[in-house]
Amino acid sequence: MKMLALFPALLLASGSLMAAEQVEHTVTVTAQIPTASFYVQPVGEWINTPQKLTFNAFSQQLEPLTKQLEMKSTLGAIKGYLLYPASIISGKDSIALAVKVAGVELNTSSKELLNQADANIGKKVGLEIIPAVPPANGYKPGNYQGIVSMMFESEAPKA
Repeated sequence: MKMLALFPALLLASGSLMAAEQVEHTVTVTAQIPTASFYVQPVGEWINTPQKLTFNAFSQQLEPLTKQLEMKSTLGAIKGYLLYPASIISGKDSIALAVKVAGVELNTSSKELLNQADANIGKKVGLEIIPAVPPANGYKPGNYQGIVSMMFESEAPKA
């Protein structure tokens, strides 16, 4: 009888011994549900994944990155700007980046990207991130990283 009472306790103890090794995984889940009146969305699933500027060993230049955005606004024209100048940095070295959306080069001042008529029906537009031409002695070797922060806005036209 005592042996039967001891059996469940042994099973419980052996179960915890078998789980001595564990693996935990974390998944980050995000969702952005735009309003029907205004959105700027990436075409594809690239926006939350680091994007690589490829170094061309033959030309000794970094290749531009090209992607697409889908834009729509029933409010008015769509404007965009950079929150700060775009660059990638490795230690004390940096490489400036030009950023174009819908063919318009962005800076820290707001610029119109789609007029009201185009914004109202929606449009897919190009996004280009273009590294500066290397200096005469070439880019300095390193592991460069940076963040390109863009802001898009739409508002009703002024009466």
